[in-house]
Amino acid sequence: MLDLLFIAVIDAAFIFIPGYCALRAFAFSRVEAMSFSPFVAVAAYSILAAAYAVAGIQSSWFSLIAPVAAVDVVLIALRAVRLGRGGCGFGSLPSRSTVLVFALYVVFGVAVSLMVFIPSICEPDAFVREYDNIHHLGITYGYLHGGDWSSFDNTLYPTADDQAMSPFDYSGYYPSAWNCIAAMGGQLVGASAAVSVNAMNLATIAFVFPLCMFCFMRVVFAALPSVIPFGALLCLAFGGFPWAMLVYGPLYPNMFSFAMLPAMLSGFILLTRPDAPRWKRAGLAISFCTALLSCVFSQPNSVFAAAALLIPFCVYRIAQFVDGKKEMGKKARVLLKMGACAAFLAFAACVWLAFNKASFMQGVVSHNWPAFRTLGEALADVVTGSYRLDVQQGALMFFVAVGIVAAFFDRRFLWIVFSWLLSVIIYIVGVSTDAPIKQLLSGFWYNDSLRVAAFAVVAAVPLASFGLWTVSRGTASLVKRITRHSSEGFAFRCVSTALLLVAGLCVFRPFETVSLQYSDKELFPHLAVTLNGMYNPQGGSVYDRCEKEFVEGVKSVIPEGALVINVADDGSAFAYAVDGLNVYYRYLTDYDSEYETADSQLIRNGLANIASDVSVREAVARSGAEYVMFLDWGEDGLSPLGRSFFFTYGDGWKWRNMLSVNDETPGFELVLSRDDMRLYRIDVTG
Repeated sequence: MLDLLFIAVIDAAFIFIPGYCALRAFAFSRVEAMSFSPFVAVAAYSILAAAYAVAGIQSSWFSLIAPVAAVDVVLIALRAVRLGRGGCGFGSLPSRSTVLVFALYVVFGVAVSLMVFIPSICEPDAFVREYDNIHHLGITYGYLHGGDWSSFDNTLYPTADDQAMSPFDYSGYYPSAWNCIAAMGGQLVGASAAVSVNAMNLATIAFVFPLCMFCFMRVVFAALPSVIPFGALLCLAFGGFPWAMLVYGPLYPNMFSFAMLPAMLSGFILLTRPDAPRWKRAGLAISFCTALLSCVFSQPNSVFAAAALLIPFCVYRIAQFVDGKKEMGKKARVLLKMGACAAFLAFAACVWLAFNKASFMQGVVSHNWPAFRTLGEALADVVTGSYRLDVQQGALMFFVAVGIVAAFFDRRFLWIVFSWLLSVIIYIVGVSTDAPIKQLLSGFWYNDSLRVAAFAVVAAVPLASFGLWTVSRGTASLVKRITRHSSEGFAFRCVSTALLLVAGLCVFRPFETVSLQYSDKELFPHLAVTLNGMYNPQGGSVYDRCEKEFVEGVKSVIPEGALVINVADDGSAFAYAVDGLNVYYRYLTDYDSEYETADSQLIRNGLANIASDVSVREAVARSGAEYVMFLDWGEDGLSPLGRSFFFTYGDGWKWRNMLSVNDETPGFELVLSRDDMRLYRIDVTG
């Protein structure tokens, strides 16, 4: 597992260091550079990969990092020369308190990840056997073993040989920055796709989200810095994010994109500072545009998540700007403030509606996720913080409630309350109704309440931190009065440390979580056991250990690279990315669609008739397939061992003809047999 952490550190370095160095060379402050650094790296790698694909150049970890590092060196050297000093020109060292708080976020991020994520995954190359992970693993495997890393050429058939035999006539755009960085770290150390994916997820949880939240907290609570350390503990305490995205889907690329979301918010806040000089504002504006561009390559719905969370902030900033017009009378300022805020909200609503109705968005906003909660249940989800995980986090939501109340007394932070309220309203509508307003409000996130709950957590973390700080401050004042100690600061530090320790023990339940003691009342033990079951390769799952061992046996008896026709829904779709078996069917859907080739349809619907049907023989010959493999073989596709199929299998209608192949079917020679698994060599020479 230390190897996994080592690769995760490399991934985090790829994400933060190049952009940070470049922005510091442009005289950005530390928090400004830190806020925008992930987006600079994501945009740079993704644009380079796309350009390489057009130019016919192979992408690799070195071909992506080398030009970025070279630019960094040149920029740093130019800044040092301009300043007339021999150093890098990065200025003085940060204060000790800043370093300590930064370290606190890193330490908590790593500690919580090692406590929850690492014990759950069993072994470094374990993987979740769920629908979305076929794509995540497959694209990463293609990047590790091929040279086209462009987000605009996404396919599970990446090589020229693959494309020649592909059963589908398409490859297209899919945001793949997550896969790109996972492949960079994995390729550097020679890791498999599964290890690379796990390391990238570990980097996202342990480093990316905590450090981006650190930037957000530093900007939001710049005037109240004693709140910032509380976010170190609480940023990973909510089940809604990032943990739920490991359980459902899984939604790894969206998790990575949302992990950077707090940094995007902090970047926008810095951009709109009233005291920012023009040259700095121009630089921040360019950097923010770079952040928006990076979302094209990570996950575009992050832009809409940022918009939802920033709308209340924009209202706050407009009101703040009008309040600064001291030359106007109070009544005039109030009227101008109301009019300007109303005009902005009307503008934001029009832009929201325009994007929602845009033709290029209809495939996303019209995605169907039926309501599964009553209004009362949806409200209970929000109040208890349970969301889709159905495990209450009442103590955590108590701190959110305290933070909300405290924000009404310190109105500098009141906008965060409305950001959180807007996000939970979108969640409530998304889970409790199928009315048209659902598509309007939650359509940008595929009408998937899980993704909405995720960015609601981004707003909840500063509120909970503010709430815990408020409790600490109040308790410290009480302790000072009782003990008559002269230093309230000392009392506050002691109380804060004690509360952080107690809150950490109560929220994360480390002993039960690490030992995988199941609980239906405590989130993290429940989460660890759930994840462990998903990663567990034992029997009963799609592509279990027995099937994986059979695939290894298949690889040992067939020529290297031989094409194997398969039934994707029996788990063999994973055999490509996990075990490197050259299977014909690597997707679970789009069969009998406009995208499927005529040869593929002939093979799926007529393979059992290969001995008598010339057209089927010719289709198989054109594909180059030499073998057929079944992992859940049985009469009418019903495995006698009752192994699992993917939900896309249905009743097996799309594979029915293929599944009728047996040991006596003409044109097939049995090569390998174990339990309900079969490998046949296609033999029509006789």
